[in-house]
This record gives sequence, C-alpha cells and structure tokens, in this order.
Amino acid sequence: MTTPRALCIAARVGPLRTAKGCASLENYAVSSTIGTKPERRSTVERSVESDRQLRRKKLDARWSAIGIQIAVSVAIGCFGGVWLDNRLDTTPLFVLVGIVVGLGAVSWDIYKLLKLTQKMED
Repeated sequence: MTTPRALCIAARVGPLRTAKGCASLENYAVSSTIGTKPERRSTVERSVESDRQLRRKKLDARWSAIGIQIAVSVAIGCFGGVWLDNRLDTTPLFVLVGIVVGLGAVSWDIYKLLKLTQKMED
C-alpha cells in the first residue's frame, strides 16, 4: 500500500528522509489540503517553465547591458568621426555624423528589445 501524496510531502519536511512509496517532490505541486492528491506536473510542463525562465534571464541580461551599449556606440561613432575629420580635414562634420549613427544603432536595438519584451509578456 502506498502512502498518500500529502503525507509524503509532510514526511519529507522533517530531517530529509523519504517515506516508503513516495515519489520525488519536484514532480508535484504542493497541496494545501491534507489528504487531497496534488496534481502531478509533467516533464514537458517543467521543461517549458524552465525554458521560459531561461529566456527571461537572457532578456534581463540584454536590458542590463543597454547603458554600456549606448556608451560604446556613441564612443565608436565619435572616435570614428574624429579620425575621418582628421583625414579629410572637415572638423565637426563626421563627429556629428558618427554620434548620430551610433545613437541610431542603439535606438534600433532598443526598439528590437522592446518588441521582444512585448512578445515575451504576451
């Protein structure tokens, strides 16, 4: 005879021992009522949930890098503009063009990231 699932969960709360006939805890949702059988989550549901969490973490990492991306893009545009201005003897023209191109590239990336965030939340 197997032990009811709610009792298995209660038995595992103690000094981490397993009750005879109990399945692993990670496969079951916790039941609030003792004596009722908690619903078993399938492997697919767990993998979809972990995949969703992984995608969310990657998205958070991309959002946290936006400040660095803005600084690097503007700096590359500015230094590239200074280099071109020195080569072609046109003082402020290519610096301004480089800054605008750098900001445009960052704006496009932020737009794509916003679209991806909206897609994730839907």
